[in-house]
Amino acid sequence: MTPHSASEAQTSEAVGVVTTLDGRATVARPAVSVPLALKFKDDVFVRDRISTQENSLVRVLMGGKAILTVRELSQVTISEEPGRAVVTLPSGKVVLAVAKQRMRPGESIEIRTPNAVAAVRGSILAVTYDAAQNLTTAICHSGDCTYQFQGGPTNPLPPGQGAKNNVVAAVSDAEREAAVRVDTSRHAVNEPDQAFQTSLLQSETGKATQVATFVSTGIVPTLLNQSPTQGVQTPNQAPVNGLTGDPPSGGNPLTGPPAGGGTPGGGNGSGNFGQISNGGFESGLTGWTLSGAGGALASLGPTGPRSGDGMAIIHTGLGAVNGTTSTLSQALEVIGGKLYIVKASVNFYSNEHPFQPSNFNDFWTIGARSSEDAATTLLKQETRNDVFTFQNTTVNTSTAPASGGGFTANGPSPYGVTGFRDLTLQWTPKTSGTGEVIFSISDVGDSTVDSAILIDDVAVLEDPPLYFLRGGDVLTRTAREPLLSLTGTPSSFDTLLAVGAGGRATLAGPLLRAVDSNLTVPFSLLSLFQGGTLTTTSTEPLAFLSGGTHSFGSLGLAMFDLSGVGTTTDADTGLTVGSDRPLQHAGPLLETSNATVTTHQAVRVDTALLEATAPLLALRDGSRLTSRTDAVALSYQAKVTSLGSMMKLDRSAMTVANGAALSLAGGSVVRVTGDLFSLTNGGSLSVLNGPLVSLSGGSLLHVDGALIGFGGTGGNMVSVANNLCPCTTIGGLPVSLTNGALASNVSIAGAIKNASLGSLNVAPNSAVIRVDGAGTKVTINGL
Repeated sequence: MTPHSASEAQTSEAVGVVTTLDGRATVARPAVSVPLALKFKDDVFVRDRISTQENSLVRVLMGGKAILTVRELSQVTISEEPGRAVVTLPSGKVVLAVAKQRMRPGESIEIRTPNAVAAVRGSILAVTYDAAQNLTTAICHSGDCTYQFQGGPTNPLPPGQGAKNNVVAAVSDAEREAAVRVDTSRHAVNEPDQAFQTSLLQSETGKATQVATFVSTGIVPTLLNQSPTQGVQTPNQAPVNGLTGDPPSGGNPLTGPPAGGGTPGGGNGSGNFGQISNGGFESGLTGWTLSGAGGALASLGPTGPRSGDGMAIIHTGLGAVNGTTSTLSQALEVIGGKLYIVKASVNFYSNEHPFQPSNFNDFWTIGARSSEDAATTLLKQETRNDVFTFQNTTVNTSTAPASGGGFTANGPSPYGVTGFRDLTLQWTPKTSGTGEVIFSISDVGDSTVDSAILIDDVAVLEDPPLYFLRGGDVLTRTAREPLLSLTGTPSSFDTLLAVGAGGRATLAGPLLRAVDSNLTVPFSLLSLFQGGTLTTTSTEPLAFLSGGTHSFGSLGLAMFDLSGVGTTTDADTGLTVGSDRPLQHAGPLLETSNATVTTHQAVRVDTALLEATAPLLALRDGSRLTSRTDAVALSYQAKVTSLGSMMKLDRSAMTVANGAALSLAGGSVVRVTGDLFSLTNGGSLSVLNGPLVSLSGGSLLHVDGALIGFGGTGGNMVSVANNLCPCTTIGGLPVSLTNGALASNVSIAGAIKNASLGSLNVAPNSAVIRVDGAGTKVTINGL
């Protein structure tokens, strides 16, 4: 029988296991007549010859002690001799990272080229052999290395020293780092550091995962606690568990405070700001560049910083460039193709709200750019689409930075203020080098009525996902199994799948199936941004959780975070909405069975189109889901159409701690054919501090069905508590109308279906629906 893979072709004891495969590689074995395609998680045996193709690399965990990285167009053979492992390198380049604490006394690992031997006991060593020139180059990055040329004496090769054949000399820092930095044609990989060597690993598979992740990202991650048969595959690896196809070629939520203290962008002025210097403005504007009008201050009238003792302000008007625009920016070093999380707390003030006409539309943005690219707008907020409250203090922008006196000079009082909101955004720079994060505010429609933003707790953090596609990367999976399947395996990872900057993923199966496996995911389960797309042909739930206790988005992201770039005019409403379809999936986004889930937010859609043919959230069999903020949010110019209920709770409970169960903002549109919320067999939905549905900024909700549909055996309950009233009763429901919202724009008929099978409990002074803005509309037909 002909073996179908490298792992099926050998039964002797393995000397290593493939932990990463980026691109294409083969393995040749003495007992097999033709080379075999090497795959992720394949065992490597004595005398196996591994060959990598162009723009490819392989990483092998050797005996639980070292990671060998085989770079493109290289050949290696691994063998064992008494007291040593031997890597034979007849051509190409390798990097070897060894955990000294796992080596026995006198044990070493050698890299042998045709004319030299480099050995390590606990270090990071890079070796290249150029067959055409018969030239060996060895550079010791750190630790304990030795070098021998053409059978001569074996001499120490100290860190920072390099050898070219028989010449040994110091190398520059740039040469030293470049030797261990792994590059393919698609993206660069950070250099190692000494901390890595002291943090190797509690288990063989854990070691493989952490070392491989470290070498590829420069970060020692939280371990994914997997059994030895369940490795983690990066998106650039070769087929595993049925993954087939070619290798890769080639604005975010306005949320409430993120859960958990101590995270930047969530009210932690002394927190970790990552790549940003002085992100809490405790040292004024040190590290920042101001263009136009603004400064650092300790208070703005009655408003203090989000946290700590300092914050920044930029504003239009006096001192702004052309009287209209001001920016605040900071340069930072970034790596092209890497995923970064941009966090900030921003408070928007505008004297255009609420009395100026709609052509007065000041706006602010957060943008980012890499060294040679135009800025990418990560978030844009406009006066006419934002949600303000009134303030009656009149103060002056020109004196605010100096005196802390407050904001606004020229327009009528009162002015609008949003309060600080914690933002979490995602960005992938196109190129490596010096990048920039940019805050900007601009005056539209006039040069006299001013606006401003207060800025605090700015951070730029790295997010290494399990799978990350960008810059034209393509992942195609024809197998119907989930991309990640876990059974009885508690796991922690930052993001399961992130697709951005034009990357494309196509799956024949779902994204995740986790059975009795507790998950801790501080970022998103799925993140699609900057033109990244995911298309599936499965009707199964995109993510299915059976049993277990799970935590998602503790750093302020939604479980499913979907954003687009392009816009179009919606034919039905005339609104400008997203035209990109970042996610195309025919089943529920999330289905749970007897699972407990805590998340910052379940679903967020921004400047994108999502067409749902099944509930976005389907909870059953005693499941419990708690969302810290709006459970499903359309944050800006998003459109969602749903054939059937958007949320379905069957003998399960959902709780929204702050915000709405469904929130539409920034001119977004939701059209539902069926009941908006479905509760059966004792299902419950509790909104503790917000309305059931919130709309603002000219958004539109159209439901051809009931607001709430009860069913099954009864005992269902929806509870709503807030302080949004005074309210207007429309269709039997208390509706909050604010900032010029019109009762004539709200039509509710048949709000509750099968009322005898459940109850709607509304606390005193509470609104079931909040409508903000004169152009915001609600239609519930109750069909």
